[in-house]
Amino acid sequence: MTRSIRPTAGNVLIDAKDNNPETFLYLPDIAKKRDMPQEGIVFAIGGSPMNKKGIVFKPDFKVGDNVLFRKFSGLWVEFAGKKLIQIKQKDVEAVIG
Repeated sequence: MTRSIRPTAGNVLIDAKDNNPETFLYLPDIAKKRDMPQEGIVFAIGGSPMNKKGIVFKPDFKVGDNVLFRKFSGLWVEFAGKKLIQIKQKDVEAVIG
């Protein structure tokens, strides 16, 4: 039996990249101490959240996209040998690419 994982509505699973010192962005020390976004690849997306008026918000990213997300958000889980972080869709700050 194959196991699968699907985040609940409004959530997304990210295959987070480790902080690699060989980066193209220079970050001064003061920036490293703040709540800086992290980078990762979208592994799975839950259903689209709906506001109180019934408007559905579809994410601006898809599975496989490289994204930036807030550093101190989410829940770390291990699935299929991968370390994933489950975060709210609203915590995805940008799509890289």
